[in-house]
Formats: sequence, C-alpha cells, structure tokens
Amino acid sequence: MKSKVFVLTVVFALSMTGFVFAGIMMEKTAPADVAAGVAVAEDMGAALEEGMAAMHEMGSETEAAAAEAVTDVEVGNKICPVSNEETGKMGPAFKIAHKGKIYSLCCAACAKDFMKDPDGYAKKAEEVVAVEPEPAMAE
Repeated sequence: MKSKVFVLTVVFALSMTGFVFAGIMMEKTAPADVAAGVAVAEDMGAALEEGMAAMHEMGSETEAAAAEAVTDVEVGNKICPVSNEETGKMGPAFKIAHKGKIYSLCCAACAKDFMKDPDGYAKKAEEVVAVEPEPAMAE
C-alpha cells in the first residue's frame, strides 16, 4: 500500500515537472510545436487525474480496512499455528487478521506461510486455544 502511494507521488511530481518544462519550451518554440506541447500537457493532465482517482480509491480501501480492524476479535492463541512456537518468545507477537479475528504468530516470517492457508492455520490456532487451560483464579 505504501509503495503504491509512493509511486503515485513520484508520478505526480514528474508530471508537474513536465508542465513546468512544457511552459518553458512554449516560450521558445514555433506555434506548431506549442500545439504539440499543449497536447502532451493535456495527456499528462489526464494521467494525473487518473493517478489522483487511484489514490482516492486506495484511501477508501484503507478506511474500510481500518473500520473492519476495529471489529476484529483477538483469538488469544499463545502458540503460533505455523511454527508451533510460543508467541512472544522471540519478541512481541506478530498479529494477523483473518475473517474478523486476530491471530498471534511467533514472528513476521510465519505470516507469509499463514497467508498460504489462512483457514487451515486459523482452525489450528482456535483448536489450540480450546484446549489451553485457563489461568488459575486468585482467591
């Protein structure tokens, strides 16, 4: 997502450079060349509008994902369903959301494998949580 925004920002900056260059060249060129420059500038303007529309669309997707993330529920698994390692043992647990639930993984590397079979790993994590003993209540 961030790379798309970066690419669109670069495209925007380059297109603006083109407008400045076209303006400088129009002062020094013949009328026929000016008309060609205007056509190029119009094409660049259309490309800029498409890029801005794409950025707006990505923003809508991000807002929808953020709203969805607010409703996600933590599963509470303490064992990584991918590696069977204890979560939090190698640093903070890596969290990944799938179908409205948040699963803990032992590391970011396991996220790639999790996404190859998210339903299978989600089921495995939930099965482990179901058999994990509840912490003893303090009296």
